[in-house]
Amino acid sequence: MVVVLLLLFTTGVFARMISFGLGSTLAFPQDSEVELGGELRVGFYFLEATAVSFFKSETTTTLYTGGVAFELLDLIRVGAGMGALTQLNYSEGFKAWRYMDEEFHYVTADSLDEAFLKGMFHYRVYLETAVSDFTIGLTYQVPTSGLTLTDFDLQKLAPLWHQGKFGISTLYWLF
Repeated sequence: MVVVLLLLFTTGVFARMISFGLGSTLAFPQDSEVELGGELRVGFYFLEATAVSFFKSETTTTLYTGGVAFELLDLIRVGAGMGALTQLNYSEGFKAWRYMDEEFHYVTADSLDEAFLKGMFHYRVYLETAVSDFTIGLTYQVPTSGLTLTDFDLQKLAPLWHQGKFGISTLYWLF
């Protein structure tokens, strides 16, 4: 309880009313090669929306999260969020939106809306240190056990730790 009060107090004193950061990220999945991507964060006090995209030769996989972020004395930033994972497949000029199902397979959707609504939720947490307008930190992303916006069963909130992946992110904060 004391930690939560400390986070809320320091956020209230030191938080930016509006924040906007752009950067890059690397992820290290347990069973495949390193993934390179980009990251965008928009914040309002301690509320934060994030889009993290990982690029491969024929796909872009994006996690859209909403969550909270706390800054401690403008030196350390801690954040946590959850949201839907979607994928854009553009092999040979064909563009198809896809979402991850409970079996960890990508299923083709008719639109981004459908992919977002049916995409399996993932958690994403980070711990960063700030140097001027730059932050560098560690991330961890892990899927839920099948929670989606169309199947919002709270029993599916449990994280599947064996599917998690660590990462590194660097961001430049425009404001």
